[in-house]
Amino acid sequence: MTRSTSKAIMTREQHSRVPPAIDFATTALFLDIDGTLLDIAATPDAVEVPPQLPALLLRLQTLLNGAIAIVTGRRIADADRLLAPVRLIASGVHGCELRVAPDHPVTFANPMDRDVLAAIMQIPNEIAGVLVEPKGSGIAIHYRLSADHRFKIEKRIREIIAGQSTELVVAGGRKVFEIVPRGFSKGSGLEALMELPEFAGRRPLVIGDDVGDVPAFDIALALGGTALKVSGEFFDRSAADFENPTAVRNWLDAVSSA
Repeated sequence: MTRSTSKAIMTREQHSRVPPAIDFATTALFLDIDGTLLDIAATPDAVEVPPQLPALLLRLQTLLNGAIAIVTGRRIADADRLLAPVRLIASGVHGCELRVAPDHPVTFANPMDRDVLAAIMQIPNEIAGVLVEPKGSGIAIHYRLSADHRFKIEKRIREIIAGQSTELVVAGGRKVFEIVPRGFSKGSGLEALMELPEFAGRRPLVIGDDVGDVPAFDIALALGGTALKVSGEFFDRSAADFENPTAVRNWLDAVSSA
């Protein structure tokens, strides 16, 4: 799906407005992390977590009777580290990781092919400024510090994964390429989590900022839910519901404190 096609989908009459309140008895809340709860940083490890965020998430977890989940491209272990001491139900690595209860172990899709991983890990030696982030079942190739080489990086990635026995897909993002097995996405992760008892009979409300969130938006809308968009490098301000992650956090704080 191209950027222009995705933007057209999200700006038609499906486009949602921020509700003045959440019905905590009937809503299932799904939250992205980077660009949604936290500001984008130069590298994944450089993000800053506002000190009040964990308490806000714990309050929402209580009000929603557990019907809240993180749906992220990060590994669930990384989400736990960032949001500590909070542990939530979660989908990580674009649906390749799932945790069906805060105190349950994470389940994983098959690990990335070793030869693919080894070849991808060599890209920073070929193109300065590229950061490769292995994620078990997936790989992220960050190029925020090498944005001028975007097309060269993508060409190299596609050369590496061509002809693999396990079909891999490359998804774009905010100065990142994500490689995951076909069939996995934030949409597949959300769909799996909606089968859990905590979410049964509820309407999903998803908040995200990037092209990787679009599959989750599509599933939420198909289930009669809501998709709220955060402005950034993918959604224009005119098509977004929130200007930035601060606005998301402020809204979540307001609706959970009413």
